[in-house]
Amino acid sequence: MSVGGILYRALSNMKLTDPGNAGDVLVSNGTDSAPTFEDRGFVRRATVTLTDAQIKAEYGIHTLVAAPDAGYRIKPLAISVRATIVGAYGNINTTYAAIECHYAGSVNWIAMPIVNDSTATPTPLIQVSALLGNVHVMVADLTAPWSGAMDSGFGFGWVYMQQPTTPGIVTSEMDGKALVVDLDNSGSGDLTGGHASNTLTFTTYYVVEPL
Repeated sequence: MSVGGILYRALSNMKLTDPGNAGDVLVSNGTDSAPTFEDRGFVRRATVTLTDAQIKAEYGIHTLVAAPDAGYRIKPLAISVRATIVGAYGNINTTYAAIECHYAGSVNWIAMPIVNDSTATPTPLIQVSALLGNVHVMVADLTAPWSGAMDSGFGFGWVYMQQPTTPGIVTSEMDGKALVVDLDNSGSGDLTGGHASNTLTFTTYYVVEPL
């Protein structure tokens, strides 16, 4: 019998008490001890593509990374967004709109959003309009955790992580929660226009971290 055949039979006869999570690594525990699946902190990748109908839907919740087991959280390292726009969208709120990534059930961003914000100074933000309101293929890289510049009143800005009033997110909002994305169009409703061939592809690089 080949080495591969012997290994296959050995693995087939093992009784694993813990099936582990998707992406875990099978680790040897020594002689006469059954191996176990363990999360060794490897970077994982998940890719999700939204259709034209999904892109248009205001507040439509779309899962980027499935929920881990209780006691763990998804820690995104970076998110790539590829927009293939054959037909431009309309009805994008120019006062405020955001494509935002967060934990399911939470309102706190977990990665840099793509934003329209007419109140931003010195230059209003028109990122959502630029991404979805033009015919092109564009890739946007979202940093995680998100960061931004806050005017300090002294002619320079602070760079801060998470909300300016708190350094992080409480664990109850991330424990065993999926990572999702949605479109906040400030109550203006679904987008108009578009094309059946339009897609928005999110590729998330992440680790699963115990809490």
